[in-house]
Amino acid sequence: GTASPYSQVVAIDGVTQYSKIDLQPNAEQLSIFYEKDVAFLAENEDEMFMEDVIRAVLSRLDFAGKTVSILGDSISTYKGYVPEGYACFYPYPSADVSDVNYTWWMRTINKLGMTLLKNNSWSGSCVSSGTGASAAVNDSRLVELVKGTERPDVIFIFMGANDCGSSNVALSTFQTSYKTMIDKIIALCPDAEIYLMTLPSTGLYTESDRVLYNSVIRNYAEIYDLPLIDLANLYTTTSYKDHVVDSCHPNNAGMIAISNAIVQELLKQVK
Repeated sequence: GTASPYSQVVAIDGVTQYSKIDLQPNAEQLSIFYEKDVAFLAENEDEMFMEDVIRAVLSRLDFAGKTVSILGDSISTYKGYVPEGYACFYPYPSADVSDVNYTWWMRTINKLGMTLLKNNSWSGSCVSSGTGASAAVNDSRLVELVKGTERPDVIFIFMGANDCGSSNVALSTFQTSYKTMIDKIIALCPDAEIYLMTLPSTGLYTESDRVLYNSVIRNYAEIYDLPLIDLANLYTTTSYKDHVVDSCHPNNAGMIAISNAIVQELLKQVK
């Protein structure tokens, strides 16, 4: 058949993948499909290519061709994909995230047929004011969400881990700064679909602090009527250890879990 723009997704795991899901899947079918990162093999492997399933998914979610920008910290970095001068964590020597296509954000982009506009992720950065030039509340940081005059169609905000894990950032400062950050992003990209993401369990912060910081993020999702990607129950306080390379940075399994959680949340919006 003709070459598919989504063929890269098929090749990620080194095998051609197929599924028996029909070309007009409903939300329940799609949820089952994305329960794992790979498709179930069809009894007859020639029945339908994985790319056909992806086209079906895209036709339902309407993300194909949209541009996306990421606002994140080290969890969302990858060398060569973040602005020059930004501190970067991935690729990390002992991590199995050895390809940009293994990151949570590129997996999501590939699955949904979107295009990366800017990855505005800075390792070690906080949202809060008073934490230096990398703070996501700063205008100089947020301007990196756009590319020239081009604004993203979609923005994923996965920030707050370093605020939550810092003894120098008060919850009240985070609360004020997170609101300011959202206000500035809406002013900068008024037509963008903005998705807020909560924090999963890791060893970077206490569970009690995580609950408090996540409550701030959830509250603003409700106030601003923004969709929330809730990662609060992605791992347990013990199972997270199987999904990170150290105390908090996702390994390949962790990246898959985050990406799948995003797609699952978007499936809930399928009418």
